[in-house]
Amino acid sequence: MARVYLRKYELSIYISEALNDNLTSSVLSEQFFSASGSFDNFLEGGIDPFKEKFAPSALLGSATDFDGVGGAYQDFLSETELAINITDLHIEASISYKSTNTDSGGQQTTISVYNMSPHTIEKIRKDSSILLKAGYEKDTLLPLIFSGQIVTVSTEKVGENMITKMVCSDSGLGLRNIRASMSFDEGVSYKTVINTLLSELSSKGIPVGGFNKSTSALEEKVINGLDMTNFAALNDEMKNGYNVEGNVFEALQEVVKVIQFRAYVVLGRIYVESIAEPERTSSTKIYQENVKGSIRRLADSTANTLRGSESKSGIRISTFLNGDIAANKFAEVTYGEYEGKYKITSLKHTLGYEQGNWDTVIDCLPVGG
Repeated sequence: MARVYLRKYELSIYISEALNDNLTSSVLSEQFFSASGSFDNFLEGGIDPFKEKFAPSALLGSATDFDGVGGAYQDFLSETELAINITDLHIEASISYKSTNTDSGGQQTTISVYNMSPHTIEKIRKDSSILLKAGYEKDTLLPLIFSGQIVTVSTEKVGENMITKMVCSDSGLGLRNIRASMSFDEGVSYKTVINTLLSELSSKGIPVGGFNKSTSALEEKVINGLDMTNFAALNDEMKNGYNVEGNVFEALQEVVKVIQFRAYVVLGRIYVESIAEPERTSSTKIYQENVKGSIRRLADSTANTLRGSESKSGIRISTFLNGDIAANKFAEVTYGEYEGKYKITSLKHTLGYEQGNWDTVIDCLPVGG
């Protein structure tokens, strides 16, 4: 483990000989293996799905009812991959998430590594999977703060340093390549279509983090001041059926938009939740000793909806790097004027291992505010 200034990180880049320039998405999908539950075990320090080989799982059906966090899924990994593990070179990284992201290519992250050997640099390719865990020397298990794929990689000499810069996307490779042709009969429910699309994405390697179905969001016509009258409900029928031709994630986003839900990706997993009433199942406590400076009020925060914009009073919190904070969780301030639970709207981790920042900045809106 790296041990400089009490900071610690592990960067793993998974190299597969099969991921070459001639690889098609159909061939790639055949190389995925199933590890139901393995990603959760990995995050908790159990089985590492990158190093263990699993038999194919039969858990996934054409319309698996994904519910809450977890569920049946396949991780976006290939059993043929080998890892380059880096723990002690200087790295710099900028990792941003937004819970409202709608870019089917995933959200971009930049990771720069200083002074790798030419032999190592040669092995790093576009579309390789990459994991970054980071925290502190005291951490028994380092939190995972990024999981995705390399979109571009370049190396240049700056002064005495050889810097390799990797622009990465959170599950970008899979989201770009997973395409399908399917047809749903007249009278099919939105819920069935969503479950089927999630199952298709999961079977091709993009795990489902949660499909949160709020009871009140299904039954009420006005939620948190948002008029739901002109929007369909999750269990409503699609009178003309529905056809998918092309990118599956884009089709999922199109369907959930009609019922005032959102679909987004955090740490390589897809989440589907109501825009009006998101159900976040866990929260991270924010303690005063971990906050850098003071909590700032964002006087004119704006929450975007499908019907326009709504002004809300939000806050910005800057903490020492905290990988337990995630865009799909609540932040719970435990002290002072801003004590309470907040919905995270954006998050940014900034890392400079030997020098520079090692922090997390979040923008939040009060729950129910």
